[in-house]
Amino acid sequence: MQFRFTPYQRPLRTPFKTAAGKFSVRQGIILELRVDATGICYRSEASPLPGFSSESFEHVLERLHQDHQNIRQFFQAVGSSNGVGNQSLLTSAQENAASHSEPIETPNVSAFLQSYSSLPSLAFALSALLWQMDARSHDPPNAGKSSQAGAAESAIPSTRHQKKTDPEALIHVNAVAGMLSPDALLQHLTRKYKQGFRVFKCKVGLHPDVLANTLHTFAHTHEDVLFRLDANRSWALEDVEAYSSLFSGLPVQYIEEPVAIDRPEQLEKVFERCKLPVALDESIQSPDQLERFARSDAARSVAAWIIKPTLFGDLFALRERLERFHLGKRTVFTSSFETGVGRALIGWLAVHYGSPNFAHGLDTGDLFAEESDKLPGGPLLRYSDCINIIRPPDFRWQNRDLFFMSRTGIYTWNDLNMFRRAFWQWLEAEKIDLDRPFLVSAPASDEVVLLMAACYQSRIAMLMIPPETPWNTIRERIAALPERIRPQAGFIETNNGEEALDHGVALDKDGVLGITSMLTRSDLHSFLSSSPDHPE
Repeated sequence: MQFRFTPYQRPLRTPFKTAAGKFSVRQGIILELRVDATGICYRSEASPLPGFSSESFEHVLERLHQDHQNIRQFFQAVGSSNGVGNQSLLTSAQENAASHSEPIETPNVSAFLQSYSSLPSLAFALSALLWQMDARSHDPPNAGKSSQAGAAESAIPSTRHQKKTDPEALIHVNAVAGMLSPDALLQHLTRKYKQGFRVFKCKVGLHPDVLANTLHTFAHTHEDVLFRLDANRSWALEDVEAYSSLFSGLPVQYIEEPVAIDRPEQLEKVFERCKLPVALDESIQSPDQLERFARSDAARSVAAWIIKPTLFGDLFALRERLERFHLGKRTVFTSSFETGVGRALIGWLAVHYGSPNFAHGLDTGDLFAEESDKLPGGPLLRYSDCINIIRPPDFRWQNRDLFFMSRTGIYTWNDLNMFRRAFWQWLEAEKIDLDRPFLVSAPASDEVVLLMAACYQSRIAMLMIPPETPWNTIRERIAALPERIRPQAGFIETNNGEEALDHGVALDKDGVLGITSMLTRSDLHSFLSSSPDHPE
């Protein structure tokens, strides 16, 4: 069993403001687990959010360095358990929770995760790895399942009762709007509407009347939208009735905690005054907090339970409470500005334990200036896209320096990483839509292998056309594609070689519908020469 963790820093497009100040770089840690005997791989993310998380990035990183061997040994024990008479890892649910009909944590798993309760983002990441180990053993098809992978069933609280999911199942996603001027907000909402979004979460600033007027203007010309309001607990209780009345007549799905709510009795007072449905967010970001409100008489009136898994922590504790109190039909999962790995995990949770009737808060990828694990954006997210990121193919996990060898060159993983970064910079400079496929029509070569691997690592789809295909046929095939999946850029090299690419093709790119930029072989050479490890 191999366990490793990799800190990351991702620049944000614009600085993000929180109670802890302003930051322009998102820090976090990617956790990776590989089962040696099977090659099965899992990933998760620990990314405490400044101003919201109780722990810091430095605290999590220090604990991972300190506990690295213990964590690896724990996962090794879970993977090796055969579940026969192994009471150190396996205890019946009846012995632990006779009052519950579904199994919950085994003592050792529970104790292991409890030891990280002061670091919720790390508890989330570790429990997500455990969860994946068990869920993998129940994913169809089961034929050929290894004994080591299957052994996790006995050691981990079972996820067997989670619903089977079609890989093409879709997750509805809401758009997010920050505190913008009226004109900027209208432009942002209009742009997101054109992208297909119909549910919009809007921050409520110091002037709720201004926001209400802006939303009335937008809703007047867009009748099929829903709004979610987030006041971040900034209203006084005596202002709730007046402020919420400003939004009367608007299609508001709910408002998230307009005032600070720490006890169910306070929630009842908000219900009495608020003219909008009320959702809980900040007050339920731990297992104990969620249980306190879910047990109360006020629970039946809660419009939605907003869960940020990175802040919540232990996923087994989360699942047990969602199921025990039947909260799933009103649960909305949202991101805390994680990278694609963290958002993919949250999307996975949304499919299995979130409400199918609500959009979920996963549209935060645009905040990053660069992402190595790109989760597709838009109002609909495929379940399979989430799985592909958190369970990547084996080649990503190789620790060897060698990436591949050919008759003409030897290429390391560092070569590939440098090539990918240069390729990404070219895409950004050319303003290429990364949700569209990249056209590749060229004979096999070292550069083409690197280009395809870079596309894969960047989660960019490829449209592959044989290099012997006539130009007119290429044009016809691209023209026949729906506009939204028509390539905007590509690399084409006919069997006649470099001259056709650098001169004939590059000059003729306007003849292919939708193509705005074309790589040349000299571009690929420059991408590769940016790597200091590559021998010239």
